[in-house]
Amino acid sequence: MNAATKLTIEFWMKPINVADVQVLISKWNYYTDGSWGFQMGSPIDTDEIGVFILESPTDPGNQYGKTTDANFVGGDWYYITMVYDGDRANNVDRLKIYVDGTQKLLTFTGTIPSSLVNSAAPVRIGTIGGLEDRYFNGAIDEAAVYSRALTAEEVKAHYDANKAKFIEWVGGKYGYALRFDGVDDYVNITKKFAGPQYYTIESWVKPEWEGSCEQEIFDKVEWLNLRIDNINVTAGDISTSNITLVHNRGISEVYLRHWPEDLRISKSWVHIAGTFDLDNKARLYINGVLSQEIQNISTNDDSSNYAMMGDFPGDTSLIHNDCRNNINFNGLIDEVRILNIARPMG
Repeated sequence: MNAATKLTIEFWMKPINVADVQVLISKWNYYTDGSWGFQMGSPIDTDEIGVFILESPTDPGNQYGKTTDANFVGGDWYYITMVYDGDRANNVDRLKIYVDGTQKLLTFTGTIPSSLVNSAAPVRIGTIGGLEDRYFNGAIDEAAVYSRALTAEEVKAHYDANKAKFIEWVGGKYGYALRFDGVDDYVNITKKFAGPQYYTIESWVKPEWEGSCEQEIFDKVEWLNLRIDNINVTAGDISTSNITLVHNRGISEVYLRHWPEDLRISKSWVHIAGTFDLDNKARLYINGVLSQEIQNISTNDDSSNYAMMGDFPGDTSLIHNDCRNNINFNGLIDEVRILNIARPMG
């Protein structure tokens, strides 16, 4: 990280508050020996973040870029990436800041140097050397440093690969559950696996979506799909809402559906389970009670497809036309289990 022209630093942060002047990560002994640093607070706006690139070891921080529309809120997790490339011609191309995988508009003070200062200062997380009043108040996790300038595609891929760790954990049915925002939250199971021929899939869910479409709970193309269809929380009408288990997703699909007549699935915890047993019966259970079963069907166990929670990982042509841009789960998912046996319910 000394006398270099390229550098990428990425980390997750969760500020407790955004009002104080606080340093997140730095290689900087203030006024004596420094190279760069991340800061919130003056001269950076309190709910924004800035990166200082020093032109000399004793530079007090006259060259920096800062975000203008990050609008950080205390208590939330954010994925921060700084990409520096001194070989570029101007400030905009030399220094970039990404928040949650998206490049932000920066305003600049001074000229970002074409190379990093050769500094003996250590890299510090949560503070800066020589100043006792700029400690970071919050959490920092998964910090990483690269001696090259990551591309925008790489930054987005890193965010997507790690965001499941930082989806909001809230009080669940038992312990903690994952809250999905209905927009872009999902858990991507990147390790491919063969869906077992005989299985149990079960989960507690609490949908909170206001709209009318399908919400993906779990999906693995060519094996299994578990979702809620046509939920309408706004009107409070669940007459057209159904809980759906799709056996052999995308290949000779078999649908098992539950239309709750007296069960309000909107904003209530519901236990959903699907099984397929040696008797070649697929079964759907709601709160431990058998809702539907279909006999004499086969199962597929293709291992070439990824699985996903909260979103759909495959070709959206399998999704109803009205739902293709609106399939993310909105609500809580808890206690997901996938077993290679058909577990008795009830």
